[in-house]
Amino acid sequence: MGKLGIFMILLLLVAGVGFALNPSEKDHHEKIYTVLEKQASDKGIVGAIGVEIAKRTGALELTGIEYHSYMVFSMTKRKGEMVTLGVFGKIFVIDDDIISLK
Repeated sequence: MGKLGIFMILLLLVAGVGFALNPSEKDHHEKIYTVLEKQASDKGIVGAIGVEIAKRTGALELTGIEYHSYMVFSMTKRKGEMVTLGVFGKIFVIDDDIISLK
């Protein structure tokens, strides 16, 4: 087996792991709610109540946050801008100003 064969096996292995660990829509939403909770702590009890109501009603869909899965990674977008990126079981917040309570 040559270098190309080894490369293809490694590529398939990485793609398989990426597919298996691709974060779900729920995982992305939980990360967004974590950011909202941190922002709400600065706003006192009213902000905290607002985030809790948003969690219970599934309000993220109403704010225009959309989940997109590309099999080996996933992301959420709002108004065409990336909010979170999920890969290998981790979710990274790209721009928390997009999901700001301001």
